[in-house]
Amino acid sequence: MSNYTAKNFVSSPSIPPQSSITHIRISLDLKKPSKQLLIQPYDDQGMDFDSYLTSDAKVLQRYKAMSTALGKFTRHFKKSWDKVVNPKSISKTYFDLLKAGNITFHRIFNTEAKEYLEEHISRLSETIENLVIQVETDRVTFPWELLVNEIPNLEETVSPETLINTFWGSKYIIHRTISKGRIHSGFKGKNLPIQKGLFVSDHGAPHVIDEIHALNEIMMNTPSEQTFFDDIPLFVEIHAKNDIEVAREIKKWLCMHFDLIHFAGHAGSDTEFPDNSYFTITKGFKIQLENLDVDGVFGFTHRSPFLIMNSCQTGNEAGRPFGFVQKFLSKNEVDRNLLSACGMIATQTEVPGKVAEEFSKRFYNLTIEESMNFGEALLRIRQDFLEKYNPLGLTYSLYAFPYVKFKLTSIEQGESNNE
Repeated sequence: MSNYTAKNFVSSPSIPPQSSITHIRISLDLKKPSKQLLIQPYDDQGMDFDSYLTSDAKVLQRYKAMSTALGKFTRHFKKSWDKVVNPKSISKTYFDLLKAGNITFHRIFNTEAKEYLEEHISRLSETIENLVIQVETDRVTFPWELLVNEIPNLEETVSPETLINTFWGSKYIIHRTISKGRIHSGFKGKNLPIQKGLFVSDHGAPHVIDEIHALNEIMMNTPSEQTFFDDIPLFVEIHAKNDIEVAREIKKWLCMHFDLIHFAGHAGSDTEFPDNSYFTITKGFKIQLENLDVDGVFGFTHRSPFLIMNSCQTGNEAGRPFGFVQKFLSKNEVDRNLLSACGMIATQTEVPGKVAEEFSKRFYNLTIEESMNFGEALLRIRQDFLEKYNPLGLTYSLYAFPYVKFKLTSIEQGESNNE
């Protein structure tokens, strides 16, 4: 792994020259024999370290530990994202999650790397409001947001403030750029123009109808005087005979002139055969990723849309950026005319319907009505959730640059994110 200089990093398109956001960059490449880890503060010379996390088995082990700990919260918040909790009893539940995040932190970073990282985080946090951690890895896609430097004293009742100041994902803005040269690095401008959106939804999921109505209401308060989101018509589902036919129809819709595509419903990831990962739509049709291919390849034809995969485990690749991430963000080497998505928000674990609905409403409120950028919006949501002792906002991962904002444009203006 090359040792980037400060000059290289400043000139990187991932950071605007005038940006007020300051980054720390973490590059972890497990393919290298040395398993090197590069930590690079925005204004400093990068340094390489040996990593303790030296095998896929350990990656999967750490991922499962965090997923198991989060599962207890998934069950608790199944019917209500802000269900009342007993602070004393929740402290015991949180201990397992904090322990899993802390052990993972110590497995990834050796002593020298931890000291170097903590020194720069501490120094930079004194001068900037929102520190950004850019994770650039080849295969490790577990929830970096759940990392914990040090487990707080939980002998007494745990407070929301303690939780917010403990998890990486509620202290820092975290975004991912994966596999240099193979995965699309994301939209590099400050404003992402959006004219029209598409719902890919499962009306059979109890929360989805409410989610669709709520998001269209938010968009109706914008300059656009028409319904922003189209929902894939029911006739596609009614007249199709099987999953493969439905997938073909879905592919046609995905490749129309949409700048924002929102997935709402059920999904599942297959870590052994990533192309078997799937999402569902109404009438119980299951759309496997491989069935979206044409002649073995996938790509968008008119737009590079931004995707919000608000379904379970759409970012869960058990340590590998395959499945949904690879399918939608990969550069197409077979047909250069096919486009990848310009970015994605995906989930690392299971997310209850009510949590997914609340996440959507808050994300669109913050990014559309309050004009927040993606990174700030996700940070606020995670903190707000933790105020209610709900850690599930930490499962949402950003595969895009954090300073980007939505810019609503009318169709007449003709602006697109490909220009």
